[in-house]
Formats: sequence, C-alpha cells, structure tokens
Amino acid sequence: MELTELLRDGEAALQRAIDAQEVETLTLDFKEVGQGKEALFADGKVSKQGQLVIGPAASAFANSAGGLLVIGVRCKVMVARCNHATTV
Repeated sequence: MELTELLRDGEAALQRAIDAQEVETLTLDFKEVGQGKEALFADGKVSKQGQLVIGPAASAFANSAGGLLVIGVRCKVMVARCNHATTV
C-alpha cells in the first residue's frame, strides 16, 4: 500500500490491504488503536500507551527511508514471522 493510494482511496485502500493480507515492511507499519490495556488515544491526545507504541515506529521511520504508519489496523503474526493486516 502506498501513501498516494491511501490518500486517494481512503478506507477502500485499507480494506484492499486487509483482504490481500498486506504484509508490514520497512516502510509500512500497522498499529491497532487499543493495543495493550490502554487505548493509543484519549481525550484527543496520544496516551502514555500511545507514546510507547507510536513513538518507536515514528522514530524508526524518521531515522530511515520514512514510511507509512497506519493506525487502526489490527495485525497478526504469520508463520514467516511477518505481520499482516487483518481488520480495521
């Protein structure tokens, strides 16, 4: 999934990624909204849990070639140890 596709097609692009079981790459990362015990966002702000989850991913992208961080997509680890999109 490319940023241009996501901007152009919105949720339809996300659904295609889920249907195709799109695999996370060095430039694509999925984060579930309610990872762990606390939601990533609360009262319009990034929660402490959100900082712990989103911060490292954003930092990794900033220190490399960049990438697309998609928040709100659940991932599942496949046999090959790669995460792929499963649900919105």
